[in-house]
Amino acid sequence: MKNAIISCVAGLIIAIIYHVLVANHFYGWPLALIGLFCIVFSVGLRFLVRKKQYAWPFLFLFPAFCGIGGSILYSHIVVTIFAPFAIGISLALFVFWHAKHIPSLFAVRSLIPLEFWRDTVFPFRVLPRIVKDIYVFKRGSKILQGIVLAFPFVVLFVALFSSADPFFRHFFDESIGSFFEEGLFARFLIDVFIICYVSGSSWLLIERAKSEEIRTTHSIKCAPISQIVFVSFLSVLNILFFVFLIFQFTYFFGGEQVLRAAGISYAEYARGGFFQLLIVASIVFSISWFVYIKTTTASHTLVRIAALILIVQTSVVLLSATMRLGLYVDKYGMTVMRFWAYAGIAYVGLLLVFVSMSFLFRFSAVHATKVLFIGMLSLPSFLLLWNVEATVVRYNLKRMTVIYGPSYDMSYVMETTPAAWPTIIALLPTLPNQQQEIMRSWMEKMADKSAIPLDIRDIRLTDIFADHVLRSWRKP
Repeated sequence: MKNAIISCVAGLIIAIIYHVLVANHFYGWPLALIGLFCIVFSVGLRFLVRKKQYAWPFLFLFPAFCGIGGSILYSHIVVTIFAPFAIGISLALFVFWHAKHIPSLFAVRSLIPLEFWRDTVFPFRVLPRIVKDIYVFKRGSKILQGIVLAFPFVVLFVALFSSADPFFRHFFDESIGSFFEEGLFARFLIDVFIICYVSGSSWLLIERAKSEEIRTTHSIKCAPISQIVFVSFLSVLNILFFVFLIFQFTYFFGGEQVLRAAGISYAEYARGGFFQLLIVASIVFSISWFVYIKTTTASHTLVRIAALILIVQTSVVLLSATMRLGLYVDKYGMTVMRFWAYAGIAYVGLLLVFVSMSFLFRFSAVHATKVLFIGMLSLPSFLLLWNVEATVVRYNLKRMTVIYGPSYDMSYVMETTPAAWPTIIALLPTLPNQQQEIMRSWMEKMADKSAIPLDIRDIRLTDIFADHVLRSWRKP
């Protein structure tokens, strides 16, 4: 069948792109390229099935494009780690729902039903059907025979071309030739995995789109939980949080003298508890949302009140975490990781605000869950487009001129990636003379080396822009 052939070709193309560009380099513009190709290919496969399409699934592509943009722009470790997840999750949701015949987002009961998990996590189950379709296709077996017959000739011609042309040999050694070096088995398994996964996913996309069935997905109904259980559970947590907040007001909000009397330094107290408190707030959000979706009727008033009290106390915990982090920033300055820590606090805080509003205004649990899920995926993805290093450098250099003074250590500023260099050059005239000399000397060294990496796969747009700004600054 034609669909089976198309699915296998898609898997083969994606595997080749991954092997040549992305293998051992799953970041930067190679990651962006394979992400764009997957989006274009999935849209193209859907258009092959000439049936009505709906626009709302394209909403899921927003995090993917944010991840692609962040990968092209910045090289910081946070973008490198988070961008693949933003692209992968966003693309999986888009591929699944774009092939469905559901006219509106409001007609969907759950954005991640069991069918989504089955088709996304394990599409290999349809591989026997793909093989069967190719076999019964009157030309499928002949196509496979032709590919098998061509393989030894491909090997022969590649060897001859490599001997005849040094440029072709270099390209082959750097990309395809590396397949025959150490790690052959692991590379082979990864390539086979990608071919099978993409082929199965492509076949499922086409088959879902061809289906005439129009249906919504339904969540699994569980037995209701007693109101007494929820009230007892939340009451115990509220008592524990209340006791903890007493310690917070006594030690943290009591000032440095109280901490010194207890033998604890301000820096130790700030550093030791921030992430624990952030985790606590995240767990409370999960508990609160679970309670919300299980208590949608007016008879659960006590449960809602207890949950809101817990959220209010958690807000105080978040305030404590923010003040702890602020102590460290005031003492040692801002860093990229501390910026993302602030972003994490704001992220969890917004989630708690949304849960509180849901409790107060009694939003529909089904629709509120969909809005929450899309927001949870989109907000951090949008931050991937933010030039965090430039923001951090601007904050530190401006505070240095007002608070830190000439004694400020410039070593961290000099550890930034080229994304922050244009900001450094713009703020250079505002620095004290001693720091100006240090930064000018460092920028001269950077200008000699160039901001553009030697490996073309490591180049970002901010590298090109920084190199241009740096050379323009250096000109007399």
